Amino acid sequence: MAKEGFVIDKFHGEYFGGLDKLKDSENYPGRKKPVVKMLNTHPSKLARRSKKKEFPYALDPQKNIKRIDDHSGDFPIIILEPTKDVPDLTEEEYRNTIGYQEHEGEKEKVDKWEEKYRDKKKELESARKELETLRKEREEREEREKASQTSNSNNVKCPNCDSSNPQSKWEDNNGYCPSCDDKTLDEVKG
Repeated sequence: MAKEGFVIDKFHGEYFGGLDKLKDSENYPGRKKPVVKMLNTHPSKLARRSKKKEFPYALDPQKNIKRIDDHSGDFPIIILEPTKDVPDLTEEEYRNTIGYQEHEGEKEKVDKWEEKYRDKKKELESARKELETLRKEREEREEREKASQTSNSNNVKCPNCDSSNPQSKWEDNNGYCPSCDDKTLDEVKG
């Protein structure tokens, strides 16, 4: 039996006994239509010549037809790979191909993960900006508290009620503690 190779069709999931020739496409210049030999699988038909079948799509020999040779080059494996740009292959037919299921299905998953990554990256950037804003607010608050503590050092503390008030409030209250009205400024300063 002659070694003629094997053709794997990733469009429809079929297998063929070999590639007879690549016929030029009439409607699509630069593209080829593979003519494949059908597999004779029934024992009584093994001795007969294989029927030939023209592939229904015009393929780009560079993108859609992959050839894998064995060590000796006597038994090549030809893989017919679908791509979106194959003429006469509708979007729905393309999505139903085995090649799409293998590659594009995975590509869609990768695209979804990339989208999730971009979303998380945006969330992270937003959180970083919010963190920076909170840090600035905290620094401003600490500066205000520090300034307040500095101004509190001018406060006068009442020994009777333990409240601390600025000296100006004591003076506005006729020299008495603004919180309890019991002690005078003179008594506290002593």
